[in-house]
Amino acid sequence: IITNSRLLCGKYLCQWNWNGQSVSVHSIMLGKENLICNGKKDCSNTDLDEVNCTKEKFTLPSGREVPRDEICDGKCDDDCEDEAICNGFTYGLYCKVDPTNYIHPYQICNGNNDCDDGEDEANCDVLNDTDSVCNHSMTSKLVPVHNFTRC
Repeated sequence: IITNSRLLCGKYLCQWNWNGQSVSVHSIMLGKENLICNGKKDCSNTDLDEVNCTKEKFTLPSGREVPRDEICDGKCDDDCEDEAICNGFTYGLYCKVDPTNYIHPYQICNGNNDCDDGEDEANCDVLNDTDSVCNHSMTSKLVPVHNFTRC
C-alpha cells in the first residue's frame, strides 16, 4: 500500500459499471465522459465523483442568482423569473424604468401598476383588430396576448 488516502495526486480510481461489467476507471476518464458532478453517484467504491460539486450560477436580469440548470427547466422558482426568457420569448416583463424589476405574467394587465411608469398596464385593451386574446388568469378580464403574457 502506497497510501491510505482515497486520492493520489488529486486523482482516484472508480469502480464503474460499463456495459454490464464492473471496470476500474481513472477519474480523468470520468471527466471525459461527463460523469463528474452530474448529480448521480457513478462509482460503486467511492463518492468522489460527486464531492465538492458546486452548481454554476446564472445571474438573472434582476440581479438574482440561480443555478444554471434551473433556467428554462419548466419549473418556476420563487417569482418564475428563471423561466422568463426561454424558447425565444420573454414571459413576463422587465420594466423599462427599472430593468431589475421583473413583472410576472399574471401581474400584467391586472389593473395594478407594478412598473413605476405603468408600462405593465399599457396596451391591455382588446380592439377589433386584436389578433389573439385570452382571459386573464387572475381577473378573468379579456386581454390581448402579447409575447410577454400567458393566460
